[in-house]
This record gives sequence, C-alpha cells and structure tokens, in this order.
Amino acid sequence: MPPEGDLAFARAAASEALTRSGKDVSVPWENPRTGARGTVIALPSASTQDGVPCRGFLVSYVLEGNESWLQGEACRMHEDRWDVRNLRPWKRS
Repeated sequence: MPPEGDLAFARAAASEALTRSGKDVSVPWENPRTGARGTVIALPSASTQDGVPCRGFLVSYVLEGNESWLQGEACRMHEDRWDVRNLRPWKRS
C-alpha cells in the first residue's frame, strides 16, 4: 500500500469525484512533497450501508514511473463529504 501521506491526497480527490454528478467523473491528485500522483475514477455502482449511500472508486498511484491501482468504497456522511471506508490493491477481474 502507498504511504498514508499520499493516500490522504487520494482520499480528498475521491471525496471530490464522488460529490460530482455525471458519467465518467475523474479527479487528478498529487502530493507535491513526495511527487506521487494519480487519478480517482468514480464508479457508477452504488449501494447502501446502514441507510447511508455508498459508491466505489478506483485510484491510480504513480511514483517514480511505477503505476499501481487501488479500489475503494466511500459512504456519504454529509452533503459534500464522503468517508473512505475501504481502500485496497485493485484485483482486476
């Protein structure tokens, strides 16, 4: 897993991507301190956990030319804030 400092930027981008409505929403992110960067892609599928709307997303993580992908799920806690509940390496199916 990427370092927590990089993941904080990815989580913020995930919240922004999930707040936007529309098809094919993606938000770039970058940690200027480490040079890590990537893009969050909001997935269209939605679910409900404990009465709270949740959505999935993918995160690209690029550092020193190496790219990896993570998958996550976040649930809407407030009008414009999503809480990332799950983030792990993406296993392509």
